[in-house]
Amino acid sequence: MYQESDLTFPKGPAEAWFSIHLWGYLCLALSRRCSLEYRSGEVFSDASANRRNRRRTRDGRQYVGHKVDGLVVKRRGIYIVVYKEGGMVMDEVTMKQWAILLHVVSARSLEICHMEAAKKDGGANTMKCLDDTKKLLKLMKDTHDMIREKATQDVRDRLVTFGLRISGPTVTIFTLRQRPGRFYQAVAEATVSFPSIWQDGDTGTIIAVISRILMLRKAVLAMAASVTIWTSLTIDGQNPGGHGD
Repeated sequence: MYQESDLTFPKGPAEAWFSIHLWGYLCLALSRRCSLEYRSGEVFSDASANRRNRRRTRDGRQYVGHKVDGLVVKRRGIYIVVYKEGGMVMDEVTMKQWAILLHVVSARSLEICHMEAAKKDGGANTMKCLDDTKKLLKLMKDTHDMIREKATQDVRDRLVTFGLRISGPTVTIFTLRQRPGRFYQAVAEATVSFPSIWQDGDTGTIIAVISRILMLRKAVLAMAASVTIWTSLTIDGQNPGGHGD
């Protein structure tokens, strides 16, 4: 990429240029066949739609969610959990016993991470950057609320949602947690940037960006696994825990 641009970024690249050449690997880093799905481009947020339609009836007009530049979704899946009684041999289990021992658990498809992108890095105090940050944090809050609504236990002190604010070659990683009471804490965990000029033999900065994204991947995968457990449904519809406030 740098060699095609004479070891520098082209002048005035569009947002799509950065999405393809710099951040295209996010699809690989934040996807996993059985647990995570990366959706790029202008996509609608289900969590945003859930908030906008919360006070509306099903028969009334329904709003779509806000568009985002990308999001990561915990994949929907079906899991079967077998409870084996002490001393029971599997060959001796009758069909009736199977019906009692098997619990089918449905894992919902829920958003975990959102992305907002701009074509250039104008600084943290530009109007575009501030607007993107506000929108991103609101979407992260919507996701936090939606997961808590679907959870079968109170997860307010354990749930973390993620966000990426991309400004040209720069990315800032955000996390959102709920603190005691009704307060939420958003933290800019890190800001890293691809160099606009690749100095001869200097790959440390590029490796640092990729390493930070891989650390994010690890955190998102761990949270997706927890969300799968928290939002599981047993076949009899019993709720073993309780929703948060």
